[in-house]
Amino acid sequence: MKSLKFKDIAILITSFIGVMFFAYIWLSPNYNNGSNYNYLKNNFGQFTFFVFLMLFVYNFLKLVQKEKIFLTVIIISFIGILILYLSSKIFLWPFTIVLTISLLFFLSRKWLNYNKR
Repeated sequence: MKSLKFKDIAILITSFIGVMFFAYIWLSPNYNNGSNYNYLKNNFGQFTFFVFLMLFVYNFLKLVQKEKIFLTVIIISFIGILILYLSSKIFLWPFTIVLTISLLFFLSRKWLNYNKR
C-alpha cells in the first residue's frame, strides 16, 4: 500500500513539475527569443501546458479519492473558455482540444469501470 501511495505522489509531483515547466515555456518571452513574442500564438506551448494541467488535476483528485469532481472541473473549464471568448474574442482552441480528449478518456474510463462490475 505504501508503494502505491509513493507511486501516486511521484506521478503528482512529476505532473506538477511539468505544469510549471511548460507554463514557463509557454509564457516566458525570455525562453522564446523574440522581442514581440505573442504567447497566444504559441499553440504547442498552450497544448502541452493544458495537457499537464489536466494530468495534474486528475492525479490530484485521484490521490484524494475525489475523481468524480473531474467532470465538474472539465465543465467549468469549458464554461470559462466560452466566457473568455465572449468577453475578449480570444479562443483557446488547444485547451478545448485537451478538455475534449480529457472528457472522452474520463467517460470511457467510467464506462469501462461500470461494465467491469
